[in-house]
Amino acid sequence: MGYYVNSISQGVHSEGVHQGRVATVVRFSGNGLRSNEHFETPDLLADRVCEWWFGERHHRMVVLTGGTGQVDVDLIDKLKAWNLFVLLETAGVAPLPTGVDWISVTPRAPYEVKVFRCHELILPYPQDGAHPDRYDGLPADWRWLRPAGPENAKLAQKFCLSHPRWRLAA
Repeated sequence: MGYYVNSISQGVHSEGVHQGRVATVVRFSGNGLRSNEHFETPDLLADRVCEWWFGERHHRMVVLTGGTGQVDVDLIDKLKAWNLFVLLETAGVAPLPTGVDWISVTPRAPYEVKVFRCHELILPYPQDGAHPDRYDGLPADWRWLRPAGPENAKLAQKFCLSHPRWRLAA
């Protein structure tokens, strides 16, 4: 099988609780037809991720996003062996591997979220078929509304003011 990857880059994480942290971002491809790279083993992918990190051995983070159905326990174990904090961004529609340090769910309507718990829920707002009330039963430590475009910033802010369980994402 292996891992199909669109890109691997280093940058600053842009949302949620870990906003502002330096991270290596691995963007998976949903299928092999659109990928830029293919890694046969978790060792090869973990080694490539770690090429981005030099010197500092603590506070290193990798963000896994897109095509998260490819993410498995073997890959998580290899990344953890490199002492990486593993953040998984997902729509929550596929089963998740164990061992992930942080799960960030961004639901996409009309798909049903199938995860049972996450660290943070980041909901684009407004979104047809995905009102925040729909996710009341999903345990999450943090709940963020991310305006779906600048024209929706005031609408999201108004919702957060009347529903203090939600925070406004920048």
